Amino acid sequence: MQQWNDQSTISNNARQTTGGNKPVFNNTVINGYPALRFSSDQFIDGLAAPGISTTNSWIFFLVFKQNSFTAGAANDGAGSYLMDRTSGTNNLMSLKIVNTDKFMLQKRNDDGSGLGGPISTISAASSQFVIADHYRQFGTAYGLFVNGKSDGTSGDDSGNLTGPTLRIGRHASTANGGLNGDLAEVIMYNNFPTTTQRQQIESYLAIKYGVTLDQSGGGKDYLSSAGATIYPATTSHAVYNNNIAGIGQDDGSALLQASSQSQNNLSVLSVSSPSTLTNGNFLMWGDDSPTITNSTNVPAPYINRLSRVWRAKATGSVGTVTLSFDLTGLGIDLTNTSRFALLTNTSSDMSTATASTATRTILGNVVNFSGITLADGTYFSIATDIIPGPGGVSGPTAWLRADNGAYLNAGVTLATNGQTVQQWNNFQGSASYNVSQATSGNRPTFLTNSVNSNPVIRYSVASSSLDFGAMGVSSSSSLEVFFSIRPTAINTTGSVNDGNGSYFMDRTTATNALFGLKASGTKFGYQKRNDANNGLGGVATTSNINTSTFQLVNMYRNYNVQYGIAYNGSIESTLADADGPMTLPNLKLGNHATTNVGLVGDLPEFILYTRNLTTNERTRINSYLAVKYGVSLSQATATDYLASNLSIIFPSASSYSGFSTDVAGLGRDDVSSLLQLNSQSVNTGSMVNLQIASLASDLSFLIWGSNNGSVTVPNTVDVQSPVLRRLGRVWRVSNVNSVGPVTVNIDLSTVPGAKLQADLRLIVDADGVFNAGTTALTGTLAGNIFTVTNVTLANGNYFTIGSVSLSTPLPVQLTRLTLA
Repeated sequence: MQQWNDQSTISNNARQTTGGNKPVFNNTVINGYPALRFSSDQFIDGLAAPGISTTNSWIFFLVFKQNSFTAGAANDGAGSYLMDRTSGTNNLMSLKIVNTDKFMLQKRNDDGSGLGGPISTISAASSQFVIADHYRQFGTAYGLFVNGKSDGTSGDDSGNLTGPTLRIGRHASTANGGLNGDLAEVIMYNNFPTTTQRQQIESYLAIKYGVTLDQSGGGKDYLSSAGATIYPATTSHAVYNNNIAGIGQDDGSALLQASSQSQNNLSVLSVSSPSTLTNGNFLMWGDDSPTITNSTNVPAPYINRLSRVWRAKATGSVGTVTLSFDLTGLGIDLTNTSRFALLTNTSSDMSTATASTATRTILGNVVNFSGITLADGTYFSIATDIIPGPGGVSGPTAWLRADNGAYLNAGVTLATNGQTVQQWNNFQGSASYNVSQATSGNRPTFLTNSVNSNPVIRYSVASSSLDFGAMGVSSSSSLEVFFSIRPTAINTTGSVNDGNGSYFMDRTTATNALFGLKASGTKFGYQKRNDANNGLGGVATTSNINTSTFQLVNMYRNYNVQYGIAYNGSIESTLADADGPMTLPNLKLGNHATTNVGLVGDLPEFILYTRNLTTNERTRINSYLAVKYGVSLSQATATDYLASNLSIIFPSASSYSGFSTDVAGLGRDDVSSLLQLNSQSVNTGSMVNLQIASLASDLSFLIWGSNNGSVTVPNTVDVQSPVLRRLGRVWRVSNVNSVGPVTVNIDLSTVPGAKLQADLRLIVDADGVFNAGTTALTGTLAGNIFTVTNVTLANGNYFTIGSVSLSTPLPVQLTRLTLA
């Protein structure tokens, strides 16, 4: 693009005649509109000064997206510049990135004095459009607004500052010192608008580009060019202040928006095809939650809906519209079309909603409803099939599973055993939460059959990592992370208060904000720090890091309430949270941001939620991970194992409390995408492995745990002929949904003495008293592994190993000792 013409009456056009410095015009970049693509060294220059006199107030509005940026300092010319001057003049009214990831209005007077300016507290987003205003209110302040929120001011020294000829997209003289991303619109006023006028301008830009105005700190209404409230985000629609978007016509703003969708990840809803659209008419909407889960608040015969409820705001009438729900990334099965309906109501209670299906069409992952009239104030949602999620807890922001989506390259070829992993794809949700590693020498390795028949991502050297891109998470968001992890070696020199020791998760660059998992001495430590560089510290487990087996670690922040960390499902440490905003930095899995003190070991699964979870939800996720990876949940607080439908599948907190050691299980849970056909506890000496060819029914489980009885002192009393002795260790089975015959493998290597196949029996009993009513089954012995096939284990059954011969030491029992 060579010239960008000014749409105001001033006609101050901008131009670039050098081919290599020309930005590229791209169609349909954001909400149906084009943008100019800059690659750090592209820029366009005003053909004249902007007409800002020495004592003018002024304000600029820029709508842009940064794919990446570099940070300079407040008093230098380094870092990414969004706007500067065309030559090295004293006078500055520039917009740049400083302090790692903050916006700065860099100003300097005509005489070279007063270098400085306000810096934002909100972090600059990458890969998402933002509305950034920077201004001078002469004699009062310089300041910044980000997405409509005041975010940094500094006093005005009343110095003379004449507007220089402006350069859009790069620093005046520094090559590659500019925007790497897209620029959609630039607006300048050589006066300072009133609060209402600024709100009108920001509303126009927000509607046009699908940018949700910042609703923190009391919220912000959307206004038309006439000053009318077209979305009352501070009053009647205050609960519905997420993913705000709208269609409408506003001749005073030259706005004709016939289709729209919020640019936010998983905003889901787009609205298009209004049958009537005239000046002053708008249809706006917002929803009640940035996350999406399942809800059973539905009218019959529907079974589920998205937990998110939208509310419409109509100004005038746009007639009928088409509502399109893009369910991509939610993992919903769309084959049963009867489960999908548009739900509308005059209240947010969807159990009494009207269900509409007459105009429903499904194309790919998009469910469309055409010819829909949304009256002012209408509440609506969509009935769907169930959204899968670990433990049935839907809506993870990131769910990384080694058994799905580990790629040798950039998402084309799945890695096979022993190959390095360049990209690990998000199993459910937005692809923007894939993780990757561009440097081949820093890539971890994919290994199959490494934990309970499941694969792992192995970090062999402390420099290995897989990195997230922009997280796009609110600074006031609650956070919750789950790891299945086995560090095989750790550096124990650090704590949650420093940068030493092994890091299992950190940020990709050295931001103020910290949300990390590390070795705090010999414990797992959750390291935290807020946006203002305060509150360094955190919480640590009381359990030691186990370097020989897998464990489950769960760390959370319940915003402004509590920090916590759990080990194998039991919360071991908490801390009150009064730290305030913490913008989730781009996360690095497996290493520290700047020093190679990373994970050496295995990471088969990582789950991130950007909301606070209930105790029940945590238990369901931990149960899913425990069954999958053979990890026994801690019973420091008695805890049952739960399926995705909330049912108890192993009652370790009640009737099975004496059998909560070395718990493992077979299971199928479709909502959790779990199919475990071969399982054994990862605990050393766990002994029992069970296998089954298939599980035909969803929500089928066969889970067992032991009484941790002796394997060296035999029981010769509680036995039934022909069995003469048995192990003191007994296992008990929970069979859910009639799981059929299995193969039982018992590792007898920890049982002293020789074993004879002919003497060994698998003993199964219904009540745990083995002197009557038992079934004794023969099997085969290969080395120390005793195998019995086609074994039916009913719910509540007990089993152990016995011998039919006193001459077979199972185990050795000393009956006589003669000394000569």
